[in-house]
Amino acid sequence: MNLQRYRTVVLICALAALLMCPACASSQALESQLPVFPLTAGTNSVLRDNMSEMIDVGLYPLPNLSGSPVRLKSVTIASQPPELRILNVRAYNYDETKTVVIGSEGDLPTECPHQYKPYPVGSFITPAHSTSSWFIVIAFTISKPGRYDLRRLRIDYTTGGRQSWQYLEIDTTVVIHGPPEPGPTPVPTTAVCDF
Repeated sequence: MNLQRYRTVVLICALAALLMCPACASSQALESQLPVFPLTAGTNSVLRDNMSEMIDVGLYPLPNLSGSPVRLKSVTIASQPPELRILNVRAYNYDETKTVVIGSEGDLPTECPHQYKPYPVGSFITPAHSTSSWFIVIAFTISKPGRYDLRRLRIDYTTGGRQSWQYLEIDTTVVIHGPPEPGPTPVPTTAVCDF
């Protein structure tokens, strides 16, 4: 290869690298996996319910293990079965509810409006090295009988000016049987509300 052609190839490669690097750097700055919460929720639940009834799976308030504040952006079920339909993902303040929902049924704000006041998932910031008083509840229905293993969630958040995400193991099994119970709520309000 002659010197002129070599210089041309080197110049083209250098230009291509310059053009690609900002794109790579900006995509990494936009989203990367950077765990800031424990990798497991520390729960192991088996929930039994009927088809098409609202099921609530909640998380304890998540401790921020990082040195930066964290704001949640979304929480989704990883490897979501096609029979499962998420109805909403909401945040609740423990200082208002006085309890944490790990497994329940029904629309909490409708059944217990004085206790469960829903907020958007991104409405709070968990300070560095601390635990927020907020917890997340995912409400969903499942349309077919069967056993559904919901092993982990994907949590998207912003921390240190970066969008990031991590998986959180929840180890929850939902067993669905029969048609929905008759009536507007599957269980009496007194079985759901604490006060």
